[in-house]
Amino acid sequence: MARRGNPFEKGSEQKRAVLPSAELDRILGLPRRRWEEQYPEVTLDPKVRSWVYQAIGQQWTDEQILHYAPAAKPYMHILRLEAWLRQPHGTQNLRPIQIAALFEMFAAKGLLMPAAVSAGKTLTSLLAFVVLQAKWPLLLLPAKLVDKTHREAQAYRKNWLIPGFVRIVSYELLGRANHANMLMEAQPDVIVADECHRLRNTSAAVTKRVKRYLADNPHVCFVGMSGTIMKRSILDFAHLVEWALRIRPDVVPANVPRTPLPATFEDKMTWSMALDQKRDNEQRLAPGALVKFCSKEEAKQLETVEYEEGLGIVRRAVMRRVMDTSGIVATSSKMLGSSLRVENIILPMPGLDFQRAIAGLRERWERPDGEPLLDAIDVWRHMREAALGFFYRWNPPPPAIWRDRRRTWAAFVRSILNTNRSGLDSELQVVQAIQKGQYERDVLAGWQEVKPIYDPEKNKEAVWVDDTVVDWAAKWLAKKAPGTPTDEQGGIVWVEHTEVGLQLSRRTGLPFYAEGGYEQTGKQYIEAHPAGSPLIASIGSNGEGRNLQAWSRNLILSVPQNGARLEQLLGRTHRDGQEADEVSYLFVTTVPEQLQSFERARADARAISDMTGQPQKLVYCDVVIHEFGGSTAKATKAA
Repeated sequence: MARRGNPFEKGSEQKRAVLPSAELDRILGLPRRRWEEQYPEVTLDPKVRSWVYQAIGQQWTDEQILHYAPAAKPYMHILRLEAWLRQPHGTQNLRPIQIAALFEMFAAKGLLMPAAVSAGKTLTSLLAFVVLQAKWPLLLLPAKLVDKTHREAQAYRKNWLIPGFVRIVSYELLGRANHANMLMEAQPDVIVADECHRLRNTSAAVTKRVKRYLADNPHVCFVGMSGTIMKRSILDFAHLVEWALRIRPDVVPANVPRTPLPATFEDKMTWSMALDQKRDNEQRLAPGALVKFCSKEEAKQLETVEYEEGLGIVRRAVMRRVMDTSGIVATSSKMLGSSLRVENIILPMPGLDFQRAIAGLRERWERPDGEPLLDAIDVWRHMREAALGFFYRWNPPPPAIWRDRRRTWAAFVRSILNTNRSGLDSELQVVQAIQKGQYERDVLAGWQEVKPIYDPEKNKEAVWVDDTVVDWAAKWLAKKAPGTPTDEQGGIVWVEHTEVGLQLSRRTGLPFYAEGGYEQTGKQYIEAHPAGSPLIASIGSNGEGRNLQAWSRNLILSVPQNGARLEQLLGRTHRDGQEADEVSYLFVTTVPEQLQSFERARADARAISDMTGQPQKLVYCDVVIHEFGGSTAKATKAA
């Protein structure tokens, strides 16, 4: 981020800054608490703990129990909750963060739980319906996790009082046009949204439908859970906080705003312009009045630090205020004993076909078959394919008139994107500008006339120009890959593209777990794969919500550039219950753009860590980067 001097330094000439406001004063005045202090880990002897459960079941009072077990005094509120939720012969116990979540959702009539992966959100989501005494419970999930949740709910019933019926609906189903009235028809009184980052986009149909239903039904309780509630902006989750901590008459304090983030649009936008990761030099506001959230020591430190460091201090102070709010329960520690290492490996790709493919994308914005691309997003998407040695082409090829008019339209769009001063950055925005009369219509009209005669997706086929990456990955699965220790091979290969997963599966004979977490025959799901045995997994289908702690060695063929998505992926194997001393993620790099993608994810991780208080794996893990143009490995800590 470019600097305009140090906006934290005394006497700074920075003029554009967040100003004091009534919303800021309201938030500064909200009560604060640390949930870890109210719900400590129970350290009773297991036999004493079991006896206390029996005594509670026999309706003993606290006074009677403490007469025989005085050591239980600090934990009686926790033990009574567990005794209520456990089956008579249950043997499991709840974690402190699960206890805190259940207590606070009951008091607040809602909850936001930005907890790290493996914090026990699935069990908490099911017990939430018991604690909130739901009559018509609704659990929202990604479609790929529905079957998994049904299986886990059945297993949890052996130890816990799981409701006999919970309506489980996928975000994908709720977002479809023919299910616009699903919530109104189901009339849930408690909505639990697991992986609630799926509701980040306020323009998405599924988010609008949840928002509309909550607005029309103020008595409904909303519980949101995710290990990655934020992508790059506080706007990603400000509305989720509002939903969880709505103005209600049945809470304390009653009928007043409780959200620790601005409730007004103007204040939300100004805070966002000061705190968000994705802001350029012209859009950035100085923190200004937000410095009030800092402690005296932090405020003094701001006088001497550089811009980025000072921004991090203010972000952490603001989010500390947010996470200290009743009704928000977040993790604040790494939680794991296993170390985590993320490292890249550079695979040389000397083939002429590969070099031509990359050069065409970089220099002419063309696919390897000569087809023009419309914008930088298309170029980057195809660069990720070409970096692995393949691309998609059309077979049969399109009619000449279709191809010519598409090429003319592509050139027209590129010209506007390169020269406009209106902030247009996509094909859709260019179309909208033409429809408003800002540009001539002839080129668009000509393209729209012939566009329907050919479907490029239907006629798409994959063409391989270089099999270096797939060949190396196949050897890695067999523990025979050169350039990396044998004992760090033979685990999970993570792929972004279905074609790569299928090709690797054909070469190795190993199952490729894709849609819904099932392998290609649909008979076996990924968690049932023999523990520790090599496999191939789709990032899109298995990169969140899966418990794959039986594996500790991972190879990523296309590293995500989104910090939140990469955090989810790292959490599949680096999670609570991992028995290996070290979990490793090796990611393939064949072009420098892949390293740039990774660095973008690391920048996201630092911002997310500052703004949510959740330690991101990319921030505390060991990162080893091998750079292009040199043979020296650079080991860094992602600080």
